[in-house]
Amino acid sequence: GRPVIQSVAMSDGALPSLPKLRTKQRWQFARTAKAAAVVTTATLGAGSLAAAIAGGRQTLLQRVEPPKRPRGLTWQPLARSPRNQGGQRCPACSIRAYRRYDVKSKPDLTRALTSIDRPKGSFSWNALLDEVNGFPRLGDVKPWDAEGAISFVLEQFQKDFRRIQTYLVRQLAAEPQALTYKVVAMPLERMLDRLDRTWSIVGLIRDVCHTSTDVDKKYHVLSYRIANAAMIVSQSEILHQALLKIAGDGGLNEPQQRIVERLLREGSQLGADCPDLDMVKDLDEGNKELASLAARFATTLSLAKTQTLRLATSAEEVRGLSLDILAGAAVAARASGHADAEAEHGPWLFTCDPRVCTALLEHAEDTDLRRQAFMAQRRQGVDGGNAQVLVQMLCIRQAWAAVLGCESYAELAFESRMASEQEVRALLTSLRSASEAAAAEERRELEELAQATLQPWDMPFWHAQLRRARFKWVTETAEVSEYLALPSVLQSLFSLVERLFGVAVIHSTQTQEAPLWHRSARWYRLVEGTTKVPIAGFYFDVFNHEGKRGHSEESFWSGSITSYSELLGEGNVARRPVAYIVGDLEPSRNRSRPPLMTFEQVRALFRAMGKALQEMLTEQVEGLAAGSRGLERDFAELPVQFMELWAYDMGVLQSLTHWETGKPMPADMAQGIHDSHSFHCGAPLLEKVLWAQVDLELHSTPQDILKPQDAFDVARQVRTGQGENFSTMSKETADEASWEEGLSSLRGPFSSGYAAGEYLELWTRVLAADVFEAFKQAPNEESQRQLGRKFRESILAPGGGRDPQVAFQDFRGRRPQVAPLLRLLRLNRQKK
Repeated sequence: GRPVIQSVAMSDGALPSLPKLRTKQRWQFARTAKAAAVVTTATLGAGSLAAAIAGGRQTLLQRVEPPKRPRGLTWQPLARSPRNQGGQRCPACSIRAYRRYDVKSKPDLTRALTSIDRPKGSFSWNALLDEVNGFPRLGDVKPWDAEGAISFVLEQFQKDFRRIQTYLVRQLAAEPQALTYKVVAMPLERMLDRLDRTWSIVGLIRDVCHTSTDVDKKYHVLSYRIANAAMIVSQSEILHQALLKIAGDGGLNEPQQRIVERLLREGSQLGADCPDLDMVKDLDEGNKELASLAARFATTLSLAKTQTLRLATSAEEVRGLSLDILAGAAVAARASGHADAEAEHGPWLFTCDPRVCTALLEHAEDTDLRRQAFMAQRRQGVDGGNAQVLVQMLCIRQAWAAVLGCESYAELAFESRMASEQEVRALLTSLRSASEAAAAEERRELEELAQATLQPWDMPFWHAQLRRARFKWVTETAEVSEYLALPSVLQSLFSLVERLFGVAVIHSTQTQEAPLWHRSARWYRLVEGTTKVPIAGFYFDVFNHEGKRGHSEESFWSGSITSYSELLGEGNVARRPVAYIVGDLEPSRNRSRPPLMTFEQVRALFRAMGKALQEMLTEQVEGLAAGSRGLERDFAELPVQFMELWAYDMGVLQSLTHWETGKPMPADMAQGIHDSHSFHCGAPLLEKVLWAQVDLELHSTPQDILKPQDAFDVARQVRTGQGENFSTMSKETADEASWEEGLSSLRGPFSSGYAAGEYLELWTRVLAADVFEAFKQAPNEESQRQLGRKFRESILAPGGGRDPQVAFQDFRGRRPQVAPLLRLLRLNRQKK
């Protein structure tokens, strides 16, 4: 939803660019209906346009006398000429076609971009375009409203951007000295906000109201159109020239400077300042090809999940599996034609879904079944051709980087990151050294428990056995859940937010305050703890209901609908942000008992609240940098990781009470949950580190990787380059297990737009552990309150308007360190 507009330059081609009209351009500037001056821009590229502007207004307009009163430019299309094909890029729009500009009165951009024109015809009333108290009528949205609303908003977007570009053409030609940051940024903020807000609402409604195959297809089609609109902004040459003028004049504050630099960087990376049209064409085609390959990579993995792993017919094969797992397998068997399948008697059909494979690896006593599950996970994308797809993506990215003058794609990617490539490499080396030592000890401990040499597919099973033996309360889900009732968890979470950040969460019972889409959805206000001044609001839809989709990875997720904006407020009051938190918790069937949660659901809820707080607690004046807008990717997840750590805090755990007796969680149960966070974390951490190193090496390799074996060779060299020990795989089975083939299912770099970014989670975990340690070292609760206010002021309030390195140093007093994470995970031991 939101990031596609603000970070389109770093989308790694996950979304396609606009189709280009490959024709020469001619521009006509008409003073009146009777007199017109024609300017041919067949030789006007980015550099020559700047020269023409520098030469003065008369050069650009062929010495036509200026009108006596202020005049603006309006856009009108002209028919194509068959004689003019190819040619230079249009200086006022990034599509290649004829344009005619009729000089009229100067447009009022502020007024023109303030209100949305009402659609006509079949879209005369659309719930997504009709508001109550500033909110769309979410309860009245129909499945077809999304397409109508987005189509209308995109049409308005195109009109607005034409106004902006024609205005900038006139200003650059006639009055460049009058071009200021506000003249450019204010119309952009209005235009982007409308599209951004509507698209966010469409994404929310898709998740909570209208889930179907048809809706998904329309959503993906609309996502391409949204990406195309974002691409227009990034590739606009005239906007790029205007931003260069603003940046050269100086006088910008830090948020404004960061916004201008980000827009310039995104434009440059997409060819906005490239004078070679053939090179720009190659960038465009490569971007579209990357989008197609990323979609193909993701589709292959999605199809692989539905493949049949095994049809089990005997009780011996499924020994050790819980009734819930068997019930799901029986449902799959009935769907495939086994009408008599039952959870107790079978048959049971297991698919290659990662969640199914993980359950089999941890609980199945049948070694052969575990081996099948392991191999299915490891080779998930191999049979679908993902290895060849990732090779093609690596070649295109390397070519993209070379065109832009970078030695590697990693160098290009790190231009918009908090950490440098050298810092990331040092971090990964440190984490690998610590995790290898811990993983070796963990393997020895598991083999002692099993009294045998373990194969890779045996490790998760014996890890689960040891976990059950060591942490009784963690595995006794039913008993732990007695203390994880939803009201108790929410009370603890909201109390933590109030204590740390000085805000209060208030449930609104006024049904007309914010329209709701389901009777189980709730609306909460976030207010200052002392003054009760409203800060923000958020929707909370926790229960499964008709039309709602489940999240593939988390049981709770969050996002933003409306961002903080002083420009878009009313009167002298800034517009307050609105977020949402959505979950897939099953409602209680017993009215006398509240819904009970698992600890994994609690952890996911804390993470979702962290993401929502990042949007709600921002106070950034510049709307283009509010909340997570313009925030570096390796810093944006800090609040998420930080709030997750509080879910394991002893104080938070002991504040949870039994749903019936009201007694707090027992100390031994809380201690077990707390200690489980660092239990046998060496092997999983090593796995993440290795793949992050592989990702970085693949995108840092100057030479082209021409075939899958080349990529596998790089992965193999990374795995064996800094030590012979690999915790989860014995040397005897390395070839059979084919660790390197796991590249074919590595989603981050090849289907999620995080190329050279597999390290992001590890980096933010380091930041979060460093921040969390500061809170734990506070001598008392009042000191924690002061730290919370400082965290809010230093990191959350500035949003994307402050350098993350400076923000972190302001809070911590130094640069980030890896030692707090190693202490938190109890990995600060010497390698044996």
